[in-house]
Amino acid sequence: MPIAIRMNHGEVKARGEGSSDVLASGHNASFHEDQCQFGGCMAIYVKSDDLYGLFHLELTQRNGASFKSWIQKIKQLSQGAPLLFYIGKPHSCDTYPETSVRGCLLRHCREAGLEVADDAVIMLDMKGVTYVRVDSDEMLLTGANPQPILLIKPSKYQTDEEYIIGRGFSVEHYNRLAKDDPDIGPLREAPQLFKKFSETAPQEGASKVDCAVL
Repeated sequence: MPIAIRMNHGEVKARGEGSSDVLASGHNASFHEDQCQFGGCMAIYVKSDDLYGLFHLELTQRNGASFKSWIQKIKQLSQGAPLLFYIGKPHSCDTYPETSVRGCLLRHCREAGLEVADDAVIMLDMKGVTYVRVDSDEMLLTGANPQPILLIKPSKYQTDEEYIIGRGFSVEHYNRLAKDDPDIGPLREAPQLFKKFSETAPQEGASKVDCAVL
């Protein structure tokens, strides 16, 4: 039976001989652990040559002690090999995780003294995913039923900048969001982003997300 990762909790395991623990969170036909369903929370998967881990994060608890302790355990088990993080929002209409979760992860890593490259945080499209399972070899995603295994694919947007500007909002709107939430970070690439997404961006102020498009 996998180790159940409940909301706002996580686990990190060292790789090595005999390291075969499976970590899982969410829900499918064969996994019904209490407090594991996502319902808008984030799944954060970390791996390196030394370790692997999973955290089930509710965004309102991004500064909580449990998330910080998870980062500290990563630091303790890390032997200097580059870390790679994957962030997704399972069972979501939108294909990009919540804004600021990427920034808060990088912030906590910096505060813990962990060096994480900006491009070592990959945002995933987890639309339709309800169950996340990781072991020493890989991450597996499924829906409510055990099969089929869903493809692991990057989100169309890889940063909050791309997501907000790509959806047609103005620089002024972005700056207001960043002022209220520093984890979103300053806007660095507005001209390039406007050009990149100008053909596909919805109108500013759109009241809802079109699940068939994003």
